[in-house]
Amino acid sequence: MTGQRLAALYREYGPVIYWRCAKLLRDEVAAEDATQETFLRVCRHLDAAPDTDEALRWIWRITGSPCWSLMARIASRIYAPVTSDGSARWFCCAARIAANMRVLAAS
Repeated sequence: MTGQRLAALYREYGPVIYWRCAKLLRDEVAAEDATQETFLRVCRHLDAAPDTDEALRWIWRITGSPCWSLMARIASRIYAPVTSDGSARWFCCAARIAANMRVLAAS
């Protein structure tokens, strides 16, 4: 029964959760990872999942933590200079990450 319940929640809300992760992270692969992590957490706490329309709100709230974790992991990476003149492009990456974190904090 647990597997069926999880599968039903994923079928119904998986695309919406992926969309939220993609908007927050602005990276499709990271969004897939965050969506997977979200539903792993849903699985661990499936007994607490609401049966009604509250399920989407419940899963939506769970989504924030995996997104924050991925943003922190991305932010901790060292970005090497990749431009032909040797200037560091990491500043642009850091600025993008900071903007993403502000969006997540506001949601």
